[in-house]
Amino acid sequence: MTTAAVASSFPCTAGRDRDGWSNAALLTALGVPEETVMADYLAGNTYRAG
Repeated sequence: MTTAAVASSFPCTAGRDRDGWSNAALLTALGVPEETVMADYLAGNTYRAG
């Protein structure tokens, strides 16, 4: 079995909470550690501030 890094993007300007929740659910289902999922979700606060 091989593993590869894959990036994904959910472009949305009005549905941050819906997209963020679905992304967090997907990452959790894939076995990503909770700390990483939370950091990813909260990163939206930094990048939306501008």
